[in-house]
Amino acid sequence: MTRGIIMYHTGRKLAVRLAVALHTLRKYYSGPVTLLSEGKQSWAICEPLAEKYFIDLENVEFPTHKTRGTVFVNATLVGNYTPYDVTVWLDVDTLTQGDFWNPMWWAAEESDFAVCQISNWLTGGKISKRIRAWEAFYPEWIEGAINGGKSPAINCGLFSFARKAKLMRKWYKIVKPVLSDSRGVSMRYPDESCCQLILHRYKHKIMDQRHNYYCKYGIGDAEDATMVHYHGSKHCRIKLDPRGCQLYEHNSMLWYNAFDEIRDTIPSEWIQWDHQPKQNLGKHDAG
Repeated sequence: MTRGIIMYHTGRKLAVRLAVALHTLRKYYSGPVTLLSEGKQSWAICEPLAEKYFIDLENVEFPTHKTRGTVFVNATLVGNYTPYDVTVWLDVDTLTQGDFWNPMWWAAEESDFAVCQISNWLTGGKISKRIRAWEAFYPEWIEGAINGGKSPAINCGLFSFARKAKLMRKWYKIVKPVLSDSRGVSMRYPDESCCQLILHRYKHKIMDQRHNYYCKYGIGDAEDATMVHYHGSKHCRIKLDPRGCQLYEHNSMLWYNAFDEIRDTIPSEWIQWDHQPKQNLGKHDAG
């Protein structure tokens, strides 16, 4: 049985984040990694990184859709591209601090599909609203997904699956209708809200949030997490968050400390392409 980690990069915006993700991953993990690269801009970034970190690099072309946010949907198709029997999907805006891959592989081998809870969030409140937005498409699944607001809310920046996982064969087919007519479904993270919608219908296991620690609202110390996830626009802001989240500022520094380890090897234009490091590096350097 083969096991490995798979990642995906497109465009050029996340070049610095990818470099830090691969650098920190290789500090702890020496096994197989496949990096899916889409487009010429991405290939120019991924090729030297793949050589440096001994990564298997694959050129891919995912289906194109006109709807905003569909790049996230590519995660639902990764089962068609993985060379492994058991796969861990890892986002590029992540910081590895320990072994998350073995627990995720074991969970997938046992339960076909595994994903982490996001902080201590449940399926009530705003998560239930995201689920209910799918009612125009799959009304019969809504209440099971919400489960009275008692089920764990998830984040798909890290998940694992066995090749036989039924969820992976159905995920894209279920999300595809919203790509041409969203009818109220948020297109920020359609892959994630779809997964939340269908998770209760398939064999799966929910994993501890310390394997996919939310940089802003994670529970406990980030230093104790095996992976810290700096997702979306929340990536590494050093200025104190408007809501006074000092933990967020501290957790951002973990990423910048890792960045410092490789900053001399990163082309300056990579920093200019990513507005978060570009805005905050001066504050970081000033201490």
